[in-house]
Amino acid sequence: MRLHLERTREGYICGKCGRFVPSGYDHSPQELRHLMLWQHQTFIRFDRYRVDCSDCGIQTEALEFADVRGPRVTRARGSLVHEICKVAAVKAVATLFGMHRHTVKAIDKAKLAGS
Repeated sequence: MRLHLERTREGYICGKCGRFVPSGYDHSPQELRHLMLWQHQTFIRFDRYRVDCSDCGIQTEALEFADVRGPRVTRARGSLVHEICKVAAVKAVATLFGMHRHTVKAIDKAKLAGS
């Protein structure tokens, strides 16, 4: 299942400093894996913008549901993967989510470093 997101708000947020930037620099389509929905693998498609921040230069925009860098999964999916890694082996979690074990390990390490 693929969900297409359309931008509704005006302006952008710099992914480095968090400053509001009124206009985008350029954009490209991006697709992230999201949580299962009705037993179907769900992907979110949207245009990811880069902004020309007056302080940081050209940076990727910050979004509430996705990290600027790292595996292409939503924060919700990353949190679920991390929680299951607390009680199961990385290989088992990778099999459960249909992901490579290195991706699962990268998500888990990033969440551990952030907490």
